[in-house]
Amino acid sequence: MPPLSKKDFKKLPQWDFEDVYNQDAPPRQTTCAQSLRNSQDESFRKAFLPNIRLFLHKDNINMSEWNRLSHFNNPFGFMEYKYDGRMNGAAITGYEEDVGSRTSVYVHTAHSITTSLYVFRKYGYISAPHDESIKYVLIPEGMRDFNWLEGLIKGERVAGGPYINRRPRTYYSGQYNESRFYVLHQDFLRYVRNRFIKSPNLNATSWAIVRPTNGAFALFLALHTCDTVS
Repeated sequence: MPPLSKKDFKKLPQWDFEDVYNQDAPPRQTTCAQSLRNSQDESFRKAFLPNIRLFLHKDNINMSEWNRLSHFNNPFGFMEYKYDGRMNGAAITGYEEDVGSRTSVYVHTAHSITTSLYVFRKYGYISAPHDESIKYVLIPEGMRDFNWLEGLIKGERVAGGPYINRRPRTYYSGQYNESRFYVLHQDFLRYVRNRFIKSPNLNATSWAIVRPTNGAFALFLALHTCDTVS
């Protein structure tokens, strides 16, 4: 199908499959009595999908999925694309009593991992967290993130976009490992927006730039992978 354009819509378009998401079977089992999966809050239970697909899988890379996701703007899909833990600036130094000194998961975008070096330097941030065995999670915010991802996986310079000629692997301080690198699924991002943080601004002409923050996505990722979150 030809690419849809955001400028053709005055507000968030609604499709009959808007609230349909990839899900994994079976859902992760838990033995924790305090698990959020055992919540008795009726509104939370109604919205919560314990087996929502969190990350992109190899079987998601096909024309059928591309056509489905092309109905949704970035970061929730591929509209206008042609078919060809911690997040952001995780300042730790001086805040160990509040946030600890070890990072297990780092949630980021290509923009946040590059600009944090400058924006958060005054808070002691000198590089993205790179603890041994750390897991990195990328939010696919736009095409620039896929350009970044291609360079990262290949161990090459970024071939196009705003980060052209940069070497993504240098930003992970030697801790990049394909087996510990994840990309959030667009369905999960859309699910978080639709079921938990649906802004009235989605009905305005600026709808295409309205999305939950990186911190919100990180929180809901934790809610879906951890028994308890504090």
